[in-house]
Amino acid sequence: SIEEIKKARENSMAKVMRQPKSKVVFISKYLKKVAIEDTALDLHSAYVIPNYVDTDFFLHSIKNSEQRNKILLIRSFSATNYANDVAIKAINILLKEKTLNLSFTIRGFGELFESMTRILVGQPNVDLKKGVLTPREIRNLHKDHGIFLAPTRYDTQGVSMCEAMSSGLVPVSHRIAAIPEFSNDSCAELSNSHDPREYAYLIQKLVENPDVFLKKSKAAAEKVRFLCGAKVTIDKEIDLIL
Repeated sequence: SIEEIKKARENSMAKVMRQPKSKVVFISKYLKKVAIEDTALDLHSAYVIPNYVDTDFFLHSIKNSEQRNKILLIRSFSATNYANDVAIKAINILLKEKTLNLSFTIRGFGELFESMTRILVGQPNVDLKKGVLTPREIRNLHKDHGIFLAPTRYDTQGVSMCEAMSSGLVPVSHRIAAIPEFSNDSCAELSNSHDPREYAYLIQKLVENPDVFLKKSKAAAEKVRFLCGAKVTIDKEIDLIL
């Protein structure tokens, strides 16, 4: 059963962590907390080092206020934890607000892509394509957009969100799991529910406040460099190994 598999994984993880020479690293404080709860081990001295974000590749391109009208969604559609259903419903709500003059670019892959995006097929101002993108293609899309739509039901970091932030996009995500460690109210808009109307409202708020959008764009790029740049990730890991 799923419960038995979960228990076996927890026991296996606990066995490794008990080794005296083990140096335990988690990618977020949230994941560390979950591991302590799951294994009942004393892991309070374990390290927290996030996944590296290549801030030299995902360069911070200074956004102009017009780019707040261009919203980007890049997601796997292979599982429901990414809450793409919420994103698609929010987009559908916003498309009815003609005065906002919004455009949406959606890129994704996975077995749920067609069923979830069906209501957006043929809609004006929606660029919808299925497929896996190269890092260079992702970077190019970052340059052209201002808001990164990243709903989620569960994330231990949110790397694609962090990459978008590195490029200066303002994320709209959920105040859940590890997300608030990497994007807070200074640099993002975070929903407190899975209600697509709240996501739509947060996007509309950014669109209607260009000064707030520009301020959060700059803060997002700075926050990712502070949390996920090479010096605080790869360099720290090398120090642990040596």
